[in-house]
Amino acid sequence: MFRVLASIAALLLAGTVHAETITLRGNNNVAPKAWQDGSTPRGYAVEAAIAVLQEAGLQAEVKLAPFAQAMELALTEGGVVTGVFHTKERAEKYLFSTNLVDDTVLVVVKKGKEFKLNTAADLAGKRVGYQEGARFGQEFEDAVKSFTSVTDNDPKVRLKRLLDGELDAAIINPGLGALAMGTKAAGLDMREFSALPTPIALLPNYMVMAKGPANEATMTRINAAIKKLSANGTLQKIRASYDH
Repeated sequence: MFRVLASIAALLLAGTVHAETITLRGNNNVAPKAWQDGSTPRGYAVEAAIAVLQEAGLQAEVKLAPFAQAMELALTEGGVVTGVFHTKERAEKYLFSTNLVDDTVLVVVKKGKEFKLNTAADLAGKRVGYQEGARFGQEFEDAVKSFTSVTDNDPKVRLKRLLDGELDAAIINPGLGALAMGTKAAGLDMREFSALPTPIALLPNYMVMAKGPANEATMTRINAAIKKLSANGTLQKIRASYDH
């Protein structure tokens, strides 16, 4: 009888663990970091977050959306967002994990329209296109009022605006891989563009949840999982697999 009861208890426990799911949110259109490929969510920020949640004993239900919407849904409906840059403003509303993966954020211009760029302050007076709701670190945050922001939810739109002369610069991330995928998706020639040599930012990506006592324990588990998967090289391998 004891063995039977023990077996039933084990099955119930296993069922409980299996049922512990969490909504994983993220950007649906920033390849190769995170994007929706038909019905399949893809990207290194998505794949890394799924691995972390699995290590933390959580089953991910992935729901990608335009970035600003994903961030708002985390506040109103819960879940965790992957691939988020840190800013002071966001830190007032969200719990941040430790570093998940890193990004190179580029400023791209139309070929022949290059200008000197050392910091975000050098964007002053220009028309700059970037993802709606996106922020690229505190330096960008401090400079954002000095230029004209033109936001969108699709890098293809951004690149076409750049070619048409509607923008002076477009912020593309992560790295040249994103530029290559964006131009291909838009049916454009990558040679028509120039990535300025100095990235506007080299930034860590985080997983975030709405601030509140209920999420603090979950974030502790997430951080422990990130530490383990970073130490054994899992997260680095996932990131590197998208550089090809």
